[in-house]
Amino acid sequence: MRNRIKLLVIAGMLVTCLPFISNGQMKSAAVESSGAMIKENYTGDWKFEAPDAPPGSTSGSLVMKPDAIIMSFDDIEEYPSSWIQVRNDSIIYQVKFDQATVVFSLKIIDKENMSGKAVWEDGETDVILRKRIVGVRT
Repeated sequence: MRNRIKLLVIAGMLVTCLPFISNGQMKSAAVESSGAMIKENYTGDWKFEAPDAPPGSTSGSLVMKPDAIIMSFDDIEEYPSSWIQVRNDSIIYQVKFDQATVVFSLKIIDKENMSGKAVWEDGETDVILRKRIVGVRT
């Protein structure tokens, strides 16, 4: 049963990653983001919550730049995205953490809110993002 669950997670990750595969190789972040930049409306500082993530990674912050996303759980150690893809109302990216590689698939709700999923080898969690507005405490 456990192997079947792992296979389903891996299959889900493959389906998520298929748009990024070109000629059998993963595209680099520079190649992927060069044609599809994150719009200025969505760049800036964000706070995220991932309630079912492993302990220590259930909340944190991230900085969205036009061609990169940088995540942090403690505002000390930073984890940059390996690649990004922007499609209409979605942002999909991958981050390699110390123990896992995680694919994030976010749907843009409005200029200040996003939601989606984070998927890694051993599980997945919902992700909620709220933009930090200058002068407003969150």
